[in-house]
Amino acid sequence: MSWTISELRAELAQGDELMTTAISGGVEAFIANQADQDVVAWRLYRIAEGTCQLASEARGQYPTVAWPELRKLRNRLAHHFRTINPVFIFVYSAMDVPKMRHALRETTAP
Repeated sequence: MSWTISELRAELAQGDELMTTAISGGVEAFIANQADQDVVAWRLYRIAEGTCQLASEARGQYPTVAWPELRKLRNRLAHHFRTINPVFIFVYSAMDVPKMRHALRETTAP
């Protein structure tokens, strides 16, 4: 099944909202709370999986998004979930997801 940019935008919006709540207590609280880590990791996986399911033409419209890195993230989350440092997951959700949402905002689409 392939995703559209609209579906990815929706996943990003929903995921970003849930991840923001999960990381709102700061990195130390996040590291101490396995449930928050699981929420963020799952939403990151869904976003990364969605980017892997986009047609190459859709990805080509947004050259500022690090598509290969998202594929690597998806694979790490799928196959090495428990070995990923929670600080990485925290930082990625706090920094990279909002950047991706900005890069894929509707006003930038050709």
